[in-house]
Amino acid sequence: MIYLGDSRFGGTSFYRHRRTGYEEITAENRSNYQLALDADMRLHGPPPKAYANGDAVLFESIFCNELRFNSAVVYSGRMLHAANMPATFVPPRSERDWRLTVTSLLRGD
Repeated sequence: MIYLGDSRFGGTSFYRHRRTGYEEITAENRSNYQLALDADMRLHGPPPKAYANGDAVLFESIFCNELRFNSAVVYSGRMLHAANMPATFVPPRSERDWRLTVTSLLRGD
């Protein structure tokens, strides 16, 4: 992913699912992850409607790549990740001022 916006939009954070310890979801662990996530939802309820930003009940943050204009981060799309939007983030009024990234999906079998 290439970041083309400014730092107010945060970067990308990577997470570990607390119950399973998974950092990425693969064909081999997908069923177990879904079972564990369903159990988490029954126990804790759904998370608040907000961007994931740091540690939470179900996930722990393991790394945050800060956004710097014209920088890039390369990672497996199977990794648990989310935009790292600050809790105080107020979306711009103009679509021209939104977070802009260039994302490519590469397959490496």
